[in-house]
Amino acid sequence: SESIVLYRESLAKGYTRPNALSRIGDSYAAMENFSEAIKWYRHYLEIYPEDTNVRFSLARVLGWSGHVQEAQKEYEKVLEEQHEMDQA
Repeated sequence: SESIVLYRESLAKGYTRPNALSRIGDSYAAMENFSEAIKWYRHYLEIYPEDTNVRFSLARVLGWSGHVQEAQKEYEKVLEEQHEMDQA
């Protein structure tokens, strides 16, 4: 929970790296606060939709929280992006 406070303070001050949003999601996921983790992962993916690692994290947390259909859609996006990378 300390990391969440530090990341949020840095966001408020404007001193942040792009991955701070996903790190907040990771912190909430580790605390099993899945609704907050989902919110932060989605916020990050609005800015960086090509990040398959964060999309995979989102899919995993969606599954853990019982949102199976949403999780499946996110896993499918990860697989599609991986397939596109393999074709390039």
